[in-house]
Parts: sequence; C-alpha cells; structure tokens
Amino acid sequence: MKEAGYLTFFAYLSFFTVHGPIQTTMVKWDKYRQKAEGMGIGESGYIMERRLPIRQVQDNPIYAGLLESMDEAVGLVLDCLDELGLDDNTIVVFTSDNGGVSSGDNFSTSNLPLRGGKG
Repeated sequence: MKEAGYLTFFAYLSFFTVHGPIQTTMVKWDKYRQKAEGMGIGESGYIMERRLPIRQVQDNPIYAGLLESMDEAVGLVLDCLDELGLDDNTIVVFTSDNGGVSSGDNFSTSNLPLRGGKG
C-alpha cells in the first residue's frame, strides 16, 4: 500500500522462544551459569507457594541463553530495517504476554516483586 509517497505496511512478529520447552546452546548456558555463580546466586532460589515451589531468583542459565538468542533475532530484524532504509519511518513495539513462568514448566524465571505468572 502506498500513501503520500511512503510505503505503508504492518508486520507482526511473535516469538515463541520464551515458552517451554526452554532451550539454549551449551556455550550460552555456560556463559550464564558462570555469571550466576560469579554473582554468588545460590543453588536454591525457591519458596513454596500454595501448590508448587516458585522461583525467587532470576538465575536460570538456560532461560538467559534463550533470551540472548531472541535478542539476536530481534537485532537481525532491526538491522534489516536499517539496510532497507526503513528504520527512520518505522515504529517497533515490544510487548509481553502474561509474565514469566516462575512455577512449573522448568521454573524458568522470577516475577518478583509480583506474584504468579503464566499457568
């Protein structure tokens, strides 16, 4: 669609990346495991909620590696917009769905100071 000399389009890119099963490469896992250990983050960062333990500390190296991979993918899209000369007239909106999974599904993230999350 062309309006007033501008190319107009809408693109919707939805990453499934942050949903289970969570996965990453060994290189990224090692990077974030070492970072957590270097920061002194303990092995047990859970408390018991009504039915399941809930993560209290953001220290999951698999989830961190997964997020880095998603960041790299977003970077590819932004780089492409730049190469095509579309970056100056493009609005990029980042949104999230229902928060992280702090219990069940690999207990992959912490939502503190909020409670609950997906599921």
